[in-house]
Amino acid sequence: MIVANSWQDRLKLPRIDVEDLYLAKCMFLDIRSLMERNPLLQRRDYFHTFHRMTYLAHISTLLRRNLTRNPKGSSFLSFLDSVAAETKGSKDSVIADIAELEGRAKLFKGFFDKQVAHLDKQRPTSLPTYNDLHETIDLLTDLCHKYSEQLVGDAWSPGRKEIGDEWLTIFDSPWYDP
Repeated sequence: MIVANSWQDRLKLPRIDVEDLYLAKCMFLDIRSLMERNPLLQRRDYFHTFHRMTYLAHISTLLRRNLTRNPKGSSFLSFLDSVAAETKGSKDSVIADIAELEGRAKLFKGFFDKQVAHLDKQRPTSLPTYNDLHETIDLLTDLCHKYSEQLVGDAWSPGRKEIGDEWLTIFDSPWYDP
């Protein structure tokens, strides 16, 4: 185990992003499940498009920020680079985690750059699926937990308890005056 006061500081911002990704995914899936269970909500209208596009833009921004190396900023990939550089002994596990994140980043680069950040005339050659995005969020969550435990001594892990189910009560009453 590596112990240094600076690890907690270096992990702070990426960890906030990873927690936000996890909670956004949970809320998105909850709303989709609610819509799937209620035939009255199964429509093709702008609300559904807005919900989907807002979610994609939000998680794409956070994924792009954490799957890109940024020496002037804070990203999870840059954090792992510093762990690899400063780890004494075997770095195989860290290097494998970096390679897995780099592979994920390649899946999304065209989508992030050509579809989300810019609206290029040349569309990306492939689009990620929701499963691709959600598996990457899960991977970042697992890695964040792993390195929080190893480097900070904190078994951090976001969970459903963070948002619970209380937020769903917003759907218990009509959203407009009848």
